[in-house]
Amino acid sequence: GDVSTPYDDDIVILVDPDMLMQRPFINDFSQFPDTIWNRYYRKHPELLLRKVTQGHPAAQDYSFGKSWLTAAGKNLTYVVGPDSPVHQVTMEEAEYVYAAGPPYWMTARDAYRISYHWSDFLPRIFELKPVFMAEMYGYCMAAAHLGLKHQMARAFMVSNVEMDEGEGWQFLEHVDETACDVSQFKDSVPHVIHFCQRYSIGEYFINKYLFPTDILSCDFPLVEPPPLDILSKANYSHYGDGTTELWQDSGRKSKRRYRHAFMICSLFPALNEAATFYKKHHCPNGANYEKLWNHFRWKKEHGKRKASSSSS
Repeated sequence: GDVSTPYDDDIVILVDPDMLMQRPFINDFSQFPDTIWNRYYRKHPELLLRKVTQGHPAAQDYSFGKSWLTAAGKNLTYVVGPDSPVHQVTMEEAEYVYAAGPPYWMTARDAYRISYHWSDFLPRIFELKPVFMAEMYGYCMAAAHLGLKHQMARAFMVSNVEMDEGEGWQFLEHVDETACDVSQFKDSVPHVIHFCQRYSIGEYFINKYLFPTDILSCDFPLVEPPPLDILSKANYSHYGDGTTELWQDSGRKSKRRYRHAFMICSLFPALNEAATFYKKHHCPNGANYEKLWNHFRWKKEHGKRKASSSSS
């Protein structure tokens, strides 16, 4: 599991498919404030290199904490073997330097070494803990097995509008009703949006599990984007399960409202840009570029068509 190549020092960044890049990945964190790092590294800034080098990867801090270590229970030896350094990992280390998630930053050599052990440990972890988090636990096990403590940031990503400490929402702290004008955040937004939650402002809603699978087909319309002043028009969020949340004018609820708007106003144009690019290269007979798709309207109209078809 250890080999040397001319690409050893190249930097590899691993992200999830449901991540939208927001700014360039540059291997220099020296200009970033200490507030981007997790609680452990804010307390011990002397341990930070503020860049990725051999043996010193970086990653987003995830809220599963030490669960990756306890997942195997009494069967840890079965997963990593009797002599693995994983057995010596403390609970503090498990939570603050190994509970890593994407985006992961590492050298190509470290990426190979982690992948080698990750692919070895994962089947046994999943056998003991058959949950979707098993693949992330496998990564953590591999990193700990190799002693690759991660420089853990809380501000490489935004995802959960409910999260404060663990994600990089600080850039929206002093935002106003213009949160939908996302261009103003280009120099302060985290590196990726991880759209693994549900987001809504007014009648504009998205959930990756409820998103149309034919969005890239030539005949399917593009997504209807909200107006830039949506926050002055909508003081509620309508969700895919039919529930509606009313937003207050101040406090924590107001922060969540701005976060929902930012996510919607970032994701919708990006989805349209991707769909447009695809259609221009794969629809020789023309394509539908009208921005008409809205979750609720589409669901209502197609529900009527299905009911009409079944009754005829």
